[in-house]
Amino acid sequence: MYLTLTTARFCFIIVYMKRAVFLYDQIFEMIRTEILPTGKKLPSEQALSDRFGCSRKTVRNALNRLKQESAIYSIQGSGNYVASQNTKKIAIIIPWEYTNNSTLADGIESSAIGCEYHLEYFFTENLISQERRALQSICGGDYAGVISWPVPFDFTDIDLFVQLKQRHIPLVFIDSYICPLNVPVVVSESKNATKSVIRQFINRGHTKIAFFRLHRNITATERNRFEGYIEAHIESGIGLNNAYIFNSKEPNCEEELPDFFDYYEALEDKFTAVFCINDITASRLLDYAKQRYGDYMQLNLAICGFDNLECSKEMNFSTVQQNFFAIGKTAGTILKKLISGNYPKKLLGAHIELPSKPIIRHIPFHAVENVVQH
Repeated sequence: MYLTLTTARFCFIIVYMKRAVFLYDQIFEMIRTEILPTGKKLPSEQALSDRFGCSRKTVRNALNRLKQESAIYSIQGSGNYVASQNTKKIAIIIPWEYTNNSTLADGIESSAIGCEYHLEYFFTENLISQERRALQSICGGDYAGVISWPVPFDFTDIDLFVQLKQRHIPLVFIDSYICPLNVPVVVSESKNATKSVIRQFINRGHTKIAFFRLHRNITATERNRFEGYIEAHIESGIGLNNAYIFNSKEPNCEEELPDFFDYYEALEDKFTAVFCINDITASRLLDYAKQRYGDYMQLNLAICGFDNLECSKEMNFSTVQQNFFAIGKTAGTILKKLISGNYPKKLLGAHIELPSKPIIRHIPFHAVENVVQH
């Protein structure tokens, strides 16, 4: 019986994969032969499902593959459209695979730049080596423009970004930037959003708040978060304790998580809340706490991250939501203007800050100490 079920499931998977490939081939061929011309809106997922006799999940997988290959692009709330098969290309350098960062990619495509250019994605996984490989490929190719989320750790690849500038290839940065290059940067507002979260901590009685990050180097937006952390202390009149500011000595040094908790346990005057530089850091902190203590909730620490990733929802900690769709759309719109020569020169190097939204989930109350209210 076990063998029969396993075989049946295997056959089901094979059939499912074949249907997705078949649907992809059908749509791709219609695009190649211009039965579906550039800018044409594709039928809805349901309509494609009905027409080809397959599930919507199969349709979605086929469409995602077409998006990854820049054959189509999507506009939120409108649908999927055939992208230009123009040989002119736009390079998109982002940290994660398309499926893990689809909101940002959807935003870029919704700026309509995908209708005029072939979008080519490069994924760095926040590794300098991957970013360098991508930039070398772009510098050796024919690209009309580049949108880049730079790896934040150092200036290793600045020579290749300089090459792009010397070749007059329009460039837009997302989230991080390399200051000497005079390039537009699209970021989320970080300082005030962080201050808002710290105030929430304070309003629930937490006056001993730690700041925690897991890598040595800090990006400009992360620096703004730290400034928000400091300013919230100043404005609320509570003391700032250097012992509560924890920075890793090495890039991405998860090995220092045990040191953090050893340090915490040794403190006589313990902090009761932790602001983590981002959601990934917060989730790793809680994962290790669970390994160490069995149940991190028994620590009764208020935790906050930044980004509103799925892990923040699953682990129920507070965070700050960035509007990745708006970031992508703004970056795409700016690049389009740079390519056409319609972007104001006075805005080159400007930071375009988009609003962020604090998401308060679980902040345990703490015995309230005297706090000066302003």
